[in-house]
Amino acid sequence: MPWKALTTKVKDKVNHYRSRSHSHLLKDGPLQSPPDVQSSPSAPSSASDASQHAPIAPTVDVQNCHSLPIPTINEPAPEHGSSLHNTPTEAVVKPAFESGNDEKIIPTKAPSEEIWDRAYDELKAEESALVKAYERILTAQLLSGNNPTAEAAAGVNTIDQHDKENRRSQMHILVKNGLDKISRESKAKSRIGDLLPIVNVSKDIVTNVVQGVPQAALPWAVVSLSLELLTNPISETKDNCTGVTHVAMRMNWYCELATLVFGTQDNGTGGLQEQLQTRLIDLYKKMLSFEMKSVCSYYRHRGLVFLGDLVKLDDWKGTFKEVQDAEAFFDDQLRTVQRLNLGNNVEQLVVHAKNEKECRKTDEDKKCLRDLYRTDPRMDKARIETTKGGLIQDSWQWILKHSDYQSWLHDDEKRLLWVKGDPGKGKTMLLCGLVDEITKRVARPDDATAYFFCQATMPSLNNHLAILRGLIWLLAEQQPSLISHVREKYDPIGKDLFEGPNAWYSLTSIFRNILRDESLTRTYVIIDGLDECATGLTELLGLVREVLPFQNVKWILSSRNWPEIQASLGDTPDAEGVNLSLEVNATVVAAAVGAYILEKASEIPLLKEDEELKTEVVNLVREKANGTFLWVAIVFQQLQCLAMDYDDRSSVLEHLHGLPEELTKLYDRMLEQIEGFDKPMSTRCKTVLGISVLAYRPLRLQELATLAGFKERLRSPFKLERLIKNCGSFLTVKDETPGSTHTFRERR
Repeated sequence: MPWKALTTKVKDKVNHYRSRSHSHLLKDGPLQSPPDVQSSPSAPSSASDASQHAPIAPTVDVQNCHSLPIPTINEPAPEHGSSLHNTPTEAVVKPAFESGNDEKIIPTKAPSEEIWDRAYDELKAEESALVKAYERILTAQLLSGNNPTAEAAAGVNTIDQHDKENRRSQMHILVKNGLDKISRESKAKSRIGDLLPIVNVSKDIVTNVVQGVPQAALPWAVVSLSLELLTNPISETKDNCTGVTHVAMRMNWYCELATLVFGTQDNGTGGLQEQLQTRLIDLYKKMLSFEMKSVCSYYRHRGLVFLGDLVKLDDWKGTFKEVQDAEAFFDDQLRTVQRLNLGNNVEQLVVHAKNEKECRKTDEDKKCLRDLYRTDPRMDKARIETTKGGLIQDSWQWILKHSDYQSWLHDDEKRLLWVKGDPGKGKTMLLCGLVDEITKRVARPDDATAYFFCQATMPSLNNHLAILRGLIWLLAEQQPSLISHVREKYDPIGKDLFEGPNAWYSLTSIFRNILRDESLTRTYVIIDGLDECATGLTELLGLVREVLPFQNVKWILSSRNWPEIQASLGDTPDAEGVNLSLEVNATVVAAAVGAYILEKASEIPLLKEDEELKTEVVNLVREKANGTFLWVAIVFQQLQCLAMDYDDRSSVLEHLHGLPEELTKLYDRMLEQIEGFDKPMSTRCKTVLGISVLAYRPLRLQELATLAGFKERLRSPFKLERLIKNCGSFLTVKDETPGSTHTFRERR
């Protein structure tokens, strides 16, 4: 048949079916979702295994996600005596709709509608021989019903190469014809029973989806042809059949994906969205290529000679894996973009979440929290960081790359990280940094984080009851739903629940229930300074050991190398805990101390003015520091005072050379300096130190002056601060409140 005659024949068929789309064959009606399809026990197992590579897609259930009314097809009864050249009985949905005034309204294409066309056209450019061979098979299907004839071998291709709407109309005819033929053949062959659910669902989807989403006709055309090989598995391998089944069962997902990801409006696809669209096109190309190769392989075995020139089509396992890899890669990219989009709106989400939490707190909840309150660990952390001169990132971030921390973070069985070290090694600031890391970057929205910083000199921070109340209060404050566990025991008793001889047992019961709460995916509990728990340390360590097996709870604890703590935590099985010793990791700790020295040196006025002196001081302090942060802090505090009396460089270096390297010897040196003052000054300093050591809470300056019996001039804040500076770095003043180093106060 001449080319012109063939072309005219196909166009006449297409135009005939376009005209029928306005007849009684189409009517508006609600879309009925097709029934779920459960995989048959006898279906190839590799198909289900393959689905693991693309978690976004459904594996065996095929469901239609549309809910709006769209045109549905009413099929007329087949006419008797129809020949191969009779017009098929399928209707084609036109891309252009007509209004009541006979005006054609061309709908604006959304980005999602263009993606299948782009994928098809790009594949045609990349694998032109494959696509041309496939289109010649489609031509044969269009011209001769369902059976390829000699016309296909004549090099004829009537698939429209320019008009995409016309090409979709052609594909729509092919889809319906193909599925009808497969349905007939599969019903006639009892051994193909497992194929019937796939074909039936495919027909339902095509009936509804292809009309509502016209561009879906393009991929469904190749799927409907590829399913034919399942009804006639002459030489197709199991891997080929598995891949065809996999794609057919996911085709609804493929067709919905573009709309779900990119929407129906053209909102722009710049940057990451544009890259994501490219990845989706790559996925579509892999799927189309696999299906086209399956079709060509099938028809080559059925005698179409022109297909013999194609590359041997036998690596079905490798080709199918390319489809799975493309699915997995797109899934990964999609999740990344979704996380970034979420990050762009994080401030609004935080505000919304905060308002929602506040609204959920009843007056009774708030009263319960007030009675439970002893301290706000968040404010304690802020106070500690400010008192110690701020959290210097380079002084603690070394732990994030440490193998012990990484093991604790990523191994679900490693639930305890115990950081231990001698006084002044930077344990508290290290845990301040870890609190920031976990709350801001590690914990997920459904996780909870609670922390507590023990301080031996403060009654609200130095006992097991205060610690547990602080942890429970912070958890309930951050996650209002958790307060139900507190209210369960609080409502019948009231504030007395948290006090008295039975308070510990009530608090531990509440704490266990919170840790078991199903709404929490994971809970992080961080306690700093176990050695500063002056009362109830044994009970606290026992509780930790008791709840350590809880799979969803991760612990970070810090303490000195005390035998009592070592006996309780040191024998934790390696499978459950990690012990990180700062002495064992002296090299990385020394490097962190070096960063701390540089930061503190940049704060000293006299060193800012003399860069050469700054270099000498930094090198000398680094040599003598012995990896102790507290030693460095005391030395630079002294240098800060020395700036007033600074004469020349040698006096500064002489002062540093005279300082002992060990922390305890440094304390002895400072006490000797106090003894060296004149008697009135020495007596005043000893009085101030004695009162500060014996006080059970921080004293304000005026309270200190009253207890010391100072009168008139020594009661002024200025005079008191000068006196405290003479106490040899044992005390510091912050907001008119003297504070002491925790190491010194425990020597009382």
